[in-house]
Amino acid sequence: VTGDITCSQTGVTVTKSNVCLGGVAGGQADNGTIGGCAFKGNITVSDGSDFGGISAAKLYFYVGGIVGYVENGNVLNSTAGAEGVSTKIDVRGILVPAVGGVAAWVVTSKSTEISGCTNYMAMSFASNGARADTTPCRLGGIASHSAAPITSCNNYGAISSLGNSTSVYLGGIVGDGAGALNCTNHTTGTVTRTSQLTNAQGNRYMYIGGISGGIN
Repeated sequence: VTGDITCSQTGVTVTKSNVCLGGVAGGQADNGTIGGCAFKGNITVSDGSDFGGISAAKLYFYVGGIVGYVENGNVLNSTAGAEGVSTKIDVRGILVPAVGGVAAWVVTSKSTEISGCTNYMAMSFASNGARADTTPCRLGGIASHSAAPITSCNNYGAISSLGNSTSVYLGGIVGDGAGALNCTNHTTGTVTRTSQLTNAQGNRYMYIGGISGGIN
């Protein structure tokens, strides 16, 4: 797939929002497989809606270079971006961001594989405003969160986060999850976090790693 994807909304009062956005597929479930796919383009997501003070747990945005949300499925031998070509996933103003170079969010109760994938896309997130947000911010070169181990994957894309989340998971391969095996985050895959919080806004927890922000 070659082309750009833009998702934006403003002036909307939201009561619940789960947005799954990917360069190839928004979501995947029930043992489906995405294999040998490629996305070459930019993904831009912005939101200026009125969230009405509702629980941020209801406002998830899953943004992946290949697929947004994976449940009991496989993503194999797929590539986001291209070597030597500048492409980016740019997410702004989202309350609960989950941004992955290949797959944003991976949940599983069965056998799931995220294997043999490569990401070249840079990723950036910037929040709106300066209020403290207790919901986690997750970004990963391959996946923001994965309940299945990620194997034999490579990330070349830089990762940056500017925001007010008090809990942050940033990893060159995965933000947090079951870990990574035989994966490489290359020298271009820098991981950078800038906080907008002041000392008066309480404690903050930052888990940042060249491969994984957190393993659980």
